[in-house]
Amino acid sequence: MTSYSITFGILFAAVAKSVWLNIVDLNWLSFQMALALGLLIASDTIYTSHVLEPHGNAPRVHYRFSLKLIDLANFMVLSAAIILIDPENNFFDVNARTLLNLFPKRQQTIFWVLVLIYCSLVLVWNEHAGILAEIQQRFIHSPSQWTHIFVNLFPWIVLLLVLAQALLSYGAGRGYECCEWLAIWTRLAVLIAFSVYLFVYKYLVVSQPPGSATKGAPRGTANDPPPAAV
Repeated sequence: MTSYSITFGILFAAVAKSVWLNIVDLNWLSFQMALALGLLIASDTIYTSHVLEPHGNAPRVHYRFSLKLIDLANFMVLSAAIILIDPENNFFDVNARTLLNLFPKRQQTIFWVLVLIYCSLVLVWNEHAGILAEIQQRFIHSPSQWTHIFVNLFPWIVLLLVLAQALLSYGAGRGYECCEWLAIWTRLAVLIAFSVYLFVYKYLVVSQPPGSATKGAPRGTANDPPPAAV
């Protein structure tokens, strides 16, 4: 069992508790925040563990020390975001209400900034693991040009949506009604994007065999780098 399995196992249990608590309490806003975070953590729990666990002789991604440090930073960022969803009743038994009182009406803004930091760290993790280059190599010969565009641009679209949500939450906290209205729809767009990220994007770039996305492309040689995935 790697340190990754332990840290993200804790996070998955924590966000699951937050989701269920907000369902029981009928707190729609906090439920949306918990669900958004739950989709991201589920993505890491399922897919990244899939590429780190050995398949045959070796894992598809070598879990280097730099990747472990990034995952440690991810744990701190995500645990803080989970605490922000329920400042007084969370998995970590941390009461953050006094701290949040120093930043009135900034709870949602800080939450989405933390999510933005996490999404950025995921891109850094993918770059250090060689995943971005591997995705480019795998899908550049895809029969569908749209598939190639999708797998390359979609993570950046997700990042921009989260950034927009953070900015709109800030504007809503300052009392701008237009920002409050737009934040509702952007939040729904973020949830849809996270769902596509988990159930479509990650499926395409992780779970399918390395050769399945490059039909018609030349086969790799023995000197090619080992396949990786997100």
